[in-house]
Amino acid sequence: DCSNIGSNTVTLTVTDVNGNSATGTATVTVEDKLAPVVTTRNLTIQLDATGTASITAAQLNNGSSDACGIASLTLSKSTFDCSNIGSNTVTLTVTDVNGNTATGTATVTVEDKLAPVPSQTQLPVITAVCSLDTLTPPTATDNCQGTLVATTARVLPISESTVVTWIFTDPNGNQTEQTQEVRIVDETAPEITEVPEDFEVILYSDMPYVMPDFTQIAAASDNCKLVSFTQTPLPGTVYSQPGEVVVTLTARDSFDNETKVSFTITLSNRLIIGLENPEMITVPWNTP
Repeated sequence: DCSNIGSNTVTLTVTDVNGNSATGTATVTVEDKLAPVVTTRNLTIQLDATGTASITAAQLNNGSSDACGIASLTLSKSTFDCSNIGSNTVTLTVTDVNGNTATGTATVTVEDKLAPVPSQTQLPVITAVCSLDTLTPPTATDNCQGTLVATTARVLPISESTVVTWIFTDPNGNQTEQTQEVRIVDETAPEITEVPEDFEVILYSDMPYVMPDFTQIAAASDNCKLVSFTQTPLPGTVYSQPGEVVVTLTARDSFDNETKVSFTITLSNRLIIGLENPEMITVPWNTP
């Protein structure tokens, strides 16, 4: 058996019919020329944070055998990196105790399942006045790609406070999302100019006063966006009685900042009877 591999001295004893005997020796050399039987199994492995992975022969061996015993198992490739992602053919070599060898192949599938790691745990809040026209993409590190730059579907400019979602995608399809708050602010109220001074209007019996649209006379502006410019009382309001009317112009921007300005119209009743044209009165010069 396998324990007799090598040279063995064998004694031959010959005995004749009369009981006489003699002996002689011979050398019997036992050899093992049978190669091992190699059985392999396929394997799937994951790359680690450094972008590498390693295997052992035992992981690919699936019960290889030999009549006298296996001395060693070796692999044609045992370490893998990002360049090996996908299917790899690896050869398993089995050597028995008598130096006989045999080989078998297995498929080692290398996968990268690690998502990129953002460079900043939390992104800073961005504050802008009126609107934000540009964004600086954050970065992340990846075990295969190295440094990654994020992308976003957010359309610029940004005109109201929101949360931007950044996406890091590595070459193997792994993704990480990171959010960043954007605050759009405006503390500057609108400005109203060209506002009329207080003035007086003379009422006549057949000529009531119709309130003009002073928003077409005055001007309103805002550093961001003006959303309304209104007047009270409303344009078109009719007055036939004397008194004072306070006109208020209100300008409001998209951030609800508001400016109000007012002026007074004095309505006077100076009724003149018997004149065909009450607006044209002829008096001597220097008449009080």
